[in-house]
Amino acid sequence: MVRSDHVQALIAFAALISTPAMAHQLTGASDRLIIGFYPTMERGRSEMTRIVEQSSVAVVGNDSDFAITGDPWIPGYLTLIARDPRPSDFAGISVGAIRLGQISTGEAEKTLHAFLPRAARRKQLLQFAQTHRDSNLSICGFSPADGKCLGAEYSRAVGPMLPIEIRNNGRTNRYVALIKITTDMAATLVPLRDDAVVVPLSAGTTLSLPPLNEPGELILLASDSPFDPAGLAQSPFAVPQQIECVGKGGPRCSYDLPPLTLDNRWTASAIVLGEDDDEPKPAMGGGFAASRGDADWTVELYDTTPYTKAEIAADSALPVDKTKFPAERTPEERAHACGGTLIATDIVITAAHCVAKGIFKDPNMKRVFTGRRIRLGTLRMGKGGETRAIVGLAVHSDYDPSADGSPNDIALLLIRRDETGIHLQPRSLALGTERIVPNSDLVGLGWGFTETVAPNANIMSSGSTAQRNPILLQQASLAPLSFAECRKRLKDRVKPTMICLVTPKQVLARGGEPTFSCRGDSGGPLVRDYGRGTEELVGLTSWSLGCGYKDTPSVYTDVTQYDRWIAAARAQLKPGVAIKVTEPARAPRAARRR
Repeated sequence: MVRSDHVQALIAFAALISTPAMAHQLTGASDRLIIGFYPTMERGRSEMTRIVEQSSVAVVGNDSDFAITGDPWIPGYLTLIARDPRPSDFAGISVGAIRLGQISTGEAEKTLHAFLPRAARRKQLLQFAQTHRDSNLSICGFSPADGKCLGAEYSRAVGPMLPIEIRNNGRTNRYVALIKITTDMAATLVPLRDDAVVVPLSAGTTLSLPPLNEPGELILLASDSPFDPAGLAQSPFAVPQQIECVGKGGPRCSYDLPPLTLDNRWTASAIVLGEDDDEPKPAMGGGFAASRGDADWTVELYDTTPYTKAEIAADSALPVDKTKFPAERTPEERAHACGGTLIATDIVITAAHCVAKGIFKDPNMKRVFTGRRIRLGTLRMGKGGETRAIVGLAVHSDYDPSADGSPNDIALLLIRRDETGIHLQPRSLALGTERIVPNSDLVGLGWGFTETVAPNANIMSSGSTAQRNPILLQQASLAPLSFAECRKRLKDRVKPTMICLVTPKQVLARGGEPTFSCRGDSGGPLVRDYGRGTEELVGLTSWSLGCGYKDTPSVYTDVTQYDRWIAAARAQLKPGVAIKVTEPARAPRAARRR
């Protein structure tokens, strides 16, 4: 969808060195979490400074771990960006951007208050890892084929999918425990043997673990005698609108965590399992990376059948204006098909052209059950989260894939968890029923291309090079046009059940990039009041002439006008069935009383 101005920084992380035996706690400003501000940050600086200064675990400073900035697209909102000013030979995984929330409601202060102690404890664990190295202990991702311990670079790339091996290369027996730190600042103890989190590891022996299936930083603690690491665990950070108990106490989301005490009789080794992220490539024209927790309901539809070598070679032989550039795109980019939105625990809404066109066109709609799957619970395209099967399909009966303008471009998917694997519980998004009015606060989300493309040009390219999908889900502010104004621009292609959207005037006035949807955004959500706790789905990305060329409108299906069809489709959606559902007639208005 959009262009990112947010720098994705990596948390510094290294493996450890021995120190004298004593308890290690926060001792000075250098040990505390350092919070900075972007130069353009004005509104809210004093409130955020007060929260930091009142904290016992954080200080305001220039060489910051995290920096606060105003949100250029949603006035009155603040965002926290991870930074890493300190060089490291062992960079950790990216935390990315975290939405603090609105200043005027106190949400930003509340979120920062909840964030600081968790981030500070995480930093302390990482610093302990940097200063307590044990050269006789090693932890690595290893290849089951040859039993070799793979290097740090390879582990960073495919680590979550690798089995883990812990080795005691010393001459004495040790007791070991493994802590996994994830990007939401959760620190959990990994069961090592028969659900025990601390186990003996004899000299010269190894301990093998299955793949962890999640990026993270792993710290292996060791001691000459049994020990209790339970005090090192901490619950994940989540923004207030995600966890009801914030502000009400409770062990999962209390603001004030106990001091973290690390015993310097412990030694350790460390490894990062996860991708070495570059700055996210720009996506949905004119926007930036979505913040963790803001778009839990967004899902990705992806193809299950990869390109063959023959197909890639055949495409490469085509003229530039005809090629899809699969040879230049990653497997995740080649597999990406569309976006969608979770509207119930097992129901996704998306565009009909994502599941009922081409090889899935009626009477072959059932092919989607084996040809596509759903990925949810992650901002990363093609990685992380949970994947689920599509087991039921309902498409609007008046959708015609060959019709000009794709009217009635709407479908529901029934999805089912696999029996094994990761099981997540992301929140669903409410459906909007009130019509969209001028000056509505609308945000589109997707993993689509970012570069403008003229109508009738090859949408897959930017000049002679391939368009690329973003690494992270992108969001962009969009402004609705009146139906009459859109008809002037797009003629009869536009129908009354569609929404036309262009770049908001205020974005252009401050020099922002044009915002638009493009290929790869299809089926993705258009959200009203995004990030405010009252957000609701009002549109589905449907079509455009090119991509944002000279502010050509992006066209969305108007979800607010399909409430009757959605209700009917939900009632008829069943496993193993791909059906067309007719929209019920509106009930006649009650006769006026005389």
